[in-house]
Amino acid sequence: MTTPLEPKQIVSFEEVVMSQVVQQEAITRLLAEKGIFTLFVFRTRDLYLRFRHGISYRKKRDWGKQRGDTKMDVFTVISQRSSMRAYKATDVEEDKLKKILEAARLSPSASNRQDWKFIIVRNKETKKKLARAAFGQSFIGEAPIVIVACGTEPKTFMACGQPAYTVDVSIAFTHIILQAYELGLGTCWIGAFEEGEVKKILKIPEEIRVVAMTPLGYPNQSPSQKFRKSLNEIVCYEKYE
Repeated sequence: MTTPLEPKQIVSFEEVVMSQVVQQEAITRLLAEKGIFTLFVFRTRDLYLRFRHGISYRKKRDWGKQRGDTKMDVFTVISQRSSMRAYKATDVEEDKLKKILEAARLSPSASNRQDWKFIIVRNKETKKKLARAAFGQSFIGEAPIVIVACGTEPKTFMACGQPAYTVDVSIAFTHIILQAYELGLGTCWIGAFEEGEVKKILKIPEEIRVVAMTPLGYPNQSPSQKFRKSLNEIVCYEKYE
């Protein structure tokens, strides 16, 4: 008979980051041991909220968005997050922004170089310029904040031959996006932009690389359905097939 998990064993994304349990092995073990039960707990709770308090599961898929003070587990954040392309004018609270940036700060990096810099943009005209530099994706300028992620050591390569900054910044940016979702905020990873224009707008030095940017704010749209390939299509064992 399976022993019920204690409430403290349902680990939030924030707790994982703060305890630096961010390596792939630890996350894999967490999901393997607790994923199914955690999913059962949250589905049961959603049903309770719907019938006891009249909260619609379809309209609000997680308790965190209803209350903002209850933590979600890692798998819930990963499975429910989706890109948002419409935002409310509501300002992002400073404490939430700091927590999001702290999640990035605690991210792992090659040789612990921490080769990143994050630019927080609030100025309306600057955001509009960034939207134009991103081939006219106007929703970028609608969000109260735009975060631009830069790699500060583009000449550093890992032993495998990959440039370290693209991997490091991408890991940190993923932390930003997942932490934002847990706090009820929307994001959209933007990779389609003219790097030269973004550098001019934000006065970024020539030797620094712009890896990605995202709007950050309260979503003004419903989450979209996501299509993902099956595990059989993306996983093989012992050798490449």
